[in-house]
Formats: sequence, C-alpha cells, structure tokens
Amino acid sequence: MINAVLLLGVGALIPVEAARRLAHPETATPGLMVVFGVIALAGNAASLSLLRRGQGQSLNVRGAFFEVLSDFLGAAAVLVAAAVIADAALADGGGARVLDCLAGHFDVEHCTFQLEPASHRDHEHATHP
Repeated sequence: MINAVLLLGVGALIPVEAARRLAHPETATPGLMVVFGVIALAGNAASLSLLRRGQGQSLNVRGAFFEVLSDFLGAAAVLVAAAVIADAALADGGGARVLDCLAGHFDVEHCTFQLEPASHRDHEHATHP
C-alpha cells in the first residue's frame, strides 16, 4: 500500500515539475551531472561485473545484464552531456557559432549533412550551386 501511494505521488509530481521547468527553464549544472554520472557509472559497473558471470546460465540474468548495460551507457551519456554543457564554445547559445565555424571549414550546403574539407567546395560548386 505504501509503495502504491508513493508511486502515485511521484507519478503526479513528475508532470507538474515538467510543466514548471518548461515554463521556466533552469540552467543545468554540469558539476552535479558529473557527480551523479560517476556514481551511476560505478554502481552499474559493479552490477555488470556481478551479472556477467551468470548471464550464460539464465535467460533472466541475461536480461538483467542487458538492462544494467543500458543503464551503464545512459550514465556514460550523462557524462558526455555534462562535458558538452560545460564546454564554453556551446555556452550561452554558442551552438550557432560552432555551426558558423563548421560552415567556414566544411561544405554544409548539401541536402544531407556531410563534413567535407573546404577545398572540396571548389570543384563541387558547379554540381551544387
């Protein structure tokens, strides 16, 4: 009964908090993201090492192994996101500056995004005006 009440409470709190953050976005703190990412990475690594031995003998353990592996990769993605957020080149809407820089060095006029050296532009311009 306590579990059900707790789940209902959290389930009600998530949409309220999501709406509040959509209306008034907060800045992400990469330092805190790194702390939680490292803790999650360490915990999932420990779980993976325990589950690795038994995954060949039980389908349930194998499923648990892959579920924890996906959590491990998610924790790694949190660390990558923290690094991207902390990067000064992307801070304060600097993503446009990064794209401008890429456009100066790479041909980004194609309908698909391709990274090509700027020298490639000289002989492609007749094909892609």
